[in-house]
Amino acid sequence: MSDSYESNRSEIIKVLLIGGGKGGTSILQELKLLNSAQIIGIADIDPAAPGCQLAKHLGIPVWTDYKAMLRQPGYDVIVEATGIAGIQKDIEKVKTEGSVLIVAEAALLMMQLIEQHEELRGLGRDLDRLSAIMDAAQEGIEMADNEGTVRYVNKAFSWITKVKQEDRIGRNVFDVSPKG
Repeated sequence: MSDSYESNRSEIIKVLLIGGGKGGTSILQELKLLNSAQIIGIADIDPAAPGCQLAKHLGIPVWTDYKAMLRQPGYDVIVEATGIAGIQKDIEKVKTEGSVLIVAEAALLMMQLIEQHEELRGLGRDLDRLSAIMDAAQEGIEMADNEGTVRYVNKAFSWITKVKQEDRIGRNVFDVSPKG
């Protein structure tokens, strides 16, 4: 790999966002979490749009005219999240040469992935809470799925039975339980 490739990979990607509605707001929130991206502007015809309000709060410049925003130098990527027909052609005419346009359809796909990621993150937090509650119980708890595969064993179960969690989880409950 060349040194210039390595140095380019570590640079921060400067992003302009067009559209401050629900989709644009979610994209803005997710991009703010990335160390490799910096949102340097957002445009929406409605300055009261939620994405514009969030951008103002974050100190990101807000524009009502996306063409004026695109005439500013120093951006690498444009995310068009309006879904307005024909806007892509206008952006292509005005954007800086060498910048990349991510169109509404791709932004929608990104949004769906982001939403699924958020749901999974929420489920993970819920599972962590549930596990903590069940581990605090004094009773032994073992859970198996419909096929009989042990999916969870709390600490009390392991303490009472003297069987480690890893010796039960993933095995069939009927294969690892004493016959009686």
